[in-house]
Amino acid sequence: MVKRILGGILFICIGIFLMIASIKMIFVDDPKAKKLLSEAVYVTTDTVDSANDGKAVIVSAPFKLVEPAYDDEMGLTLDSIRISRKKERTEYERKQNDEDGWKEKLVWNQEGASEEYIGEGMVGGYTLSEDFIHMIRMTGTWKDYDEQVLKELGYAFVSDPSYSQGYFIEPLDQTERSYQYYLENDIRYSYSYADFKDGDKVTAIGIQDGQTLKKAPGMTEYLMKGEMDMETAIKEGGAAGIGLKIFSIAISLIFMLGGVLMFVIKR
Repeated sequence: MVKRILGGILFICIGIFLMIASIKMIFVDDPKAKKLLSEAVYVTTDTVDSANDGKAVIVSAPFKLVEPAYDDEMGLTLDSIRISRKKERTEYERKQNDEDGWKEKLVWNQEGASEEYIGEGMVGGYTLSEDFIHMIRMTGTWKDYDEQVLKELGYAFVSDPSYSQGYFIEPLDQTERSYQYYLENDIRYSYSYADFKDGDKVTAIGIQDGQTLKKAPGMTEYLMKGEMDMETAIKEGGAAGIGLKIFSIAISLIFMLGGVLMFVIKR
């Protein structure tokens, strides 16, 4: 009963938080984003015009990875401007089986929050600011490891097709066991990354600050693959559409309703 009450409170709090974020997006971020985009300047060259300082700029130019992201805790550099490391650990969970009753099963669970690391990059003549880089979407799971480098760091590359991301690294002593199964408290790591390579043609939306491209409020995409004209860039990466607004409100209501139901419905 206590767990249900705490769970209900948590769901309601999440719902309220999401509802506040949705209202802010609709009544604050969205109008601000639309105003910025109505005055946006389209840039396709490496030349940065100081007259555009403080304005939204849409930059369609090659991407340059100046310095890749480096995970200083693991000692590992990945060829991406933004990466996120997730740690998983094995532990036993009791699960009910209709035939055999309660059984313990070894499962992987995420341990703690993901750790994020960023590098440095440019689009055309603009250097991307830290706040801009943190908004670049991560769309892939890294699998192109240098296995010799991993070995020197004490890790090995492994794959697990039973998981959607599928690609992990783990300590060598786990991989080099004489038996081929995991034990409780084994660990492994996976990296999500922003899939933009040096020389890719991209389109970015941001605020010009001297030679720097900073985060523009209210955008749905900040860095997109391919050369886009101004109209396409605004359509693909501009302010949130009506569908996203409805979805965000619906999700917040679902969380709040779920929390209420945990209080009032008896098992």
